Amino acid sequence: MNCTGGSATATACIFTNPLEVIKTRLQLQGEIQARGAAAAAAPRYKGVGDAIVKMAQQEGVLSLQKGLVPGMIYQVLYLS
Repeated sequence: MNCTGGSATATACIFTNPLEVIKTRLQLQGEIQARGAAAAAAPRYKGVGDAIVKMAQQEGVLSLQKGLVPGMIYQVLYLS
């Protein structure tokens, strides 16, 4: 196993994971709206910036790193 490559991809995951979390939340919001659910009348997030601000205020800054450990493990194992 290449330790340098594994540590590089795991470190990169720290910076890209918040974008993945936001992307997923925005996608799910769109899917719920497309199904016409009553609770989805008003979108929770208006965009990427709004999602970052609202998540940080309502759930804490660390909420942007949800799923970080599994993502890092995946990146390290992907190289081996």
